[in-house]
Amino acid sequence: MAFRVATALVLALAAGCSGKTPQPTGLTARRPLPLKQVRPSRDRFEGDFRARLRASDPSMRFVALVDLTEQLDLRAFARQLRKGSASKAETRAAVVHGLESVAARQQARLRPLLDRLVASGLVGNVHPVAVVNRVVVEGTADGLLAIGSSDEVARLFTAAGVPVKVSDNVHGELWVKLIVNCAYNAISAISRMPYGEMVTCEGIPALMDDVVSECLAVAEAAGIRVPGDVRATVPGIARAMGSQYSSTAQDLMRGKPSEIDHLNGYIVRKGQALGVPTPANRVLHSLVRLLESKAAS
Repeated sequence: MAFRVATALVLALAAGCSGKTPQPTGLTARRPLPLKQVRPSRDRFEGDFRARLRASDPSMRFVALVDLTEQLDLRAFARQLRKGSASKAETRAAVVHGLESVAARQQARLRPLLDRLVASGLVGNVHPVAVVNRVVVEGTADGLLAIGSSDEVARLFTAAGVPVKVSDNVHGELWVKLIVNCAYNAISAISRMPYGEMVTCEGIPALMDDVVSECLAVAEAAGIRVPGDVRATVPGIARAMGSQYSSTAQDLMRGKPSEIDHLNGYIVRKGQALGVPTPANRVLHSLVRLLESKAAS
């Protein structure tokens, strides 16, 4: 089974989280982490999502983003860190660990319910997103309605409003995911900005459009039929996941190698083989590799 455009992207972004219990750093082991409670929305479902779930065909499956109620209070945590004499690297590691710790703790509380729903078949895939304490869930309407009753859940909203579908164009669906990741991942990593913030910077939407144009040109030369309107899909991701950092950005913040060779780097290599120029993808790939080498040294 393949997912439509936004659904495929959301699962790809979330898949980078390992789910392992983070180990404390020196800074985060000294005192309790400051927490911020997110008040559940009145209905816990965004807009008319609950009504659409109740009115849907029982066989239809959806992908939803689930916001949890407990978040790291970054402002209070920053004030704590400023009182010490930590280096930038130590501070960055402490922030990443703090975000992961809060997410791991509360997602563990939600896990028994998710496990029961998975066992019953009402929920299929579950992917934790550590940095924003969010869970991406694929399941039936009944499964998502059950999740909405949990005390740990603040809000459920659809991944760009797109349900799951069966596709006979798997390569095209995978290319949609690749193209959107090429548009977002490297820029988020280089700028260390979440999607919603980075797209407000001058020139970035145009750069992203250049990346998409190059990817589509390579796909066409390779004989790949890219479904839907990917140009319209790309801006919607920033609106749906404005606080999300790309998995590439998370890798760089942890000092780990990223998957950039398989994203923009793949487009560059494929373009070379097919005689299609890819200057925007080449620059983004090169800059992320440069940051990786700097972190490694």
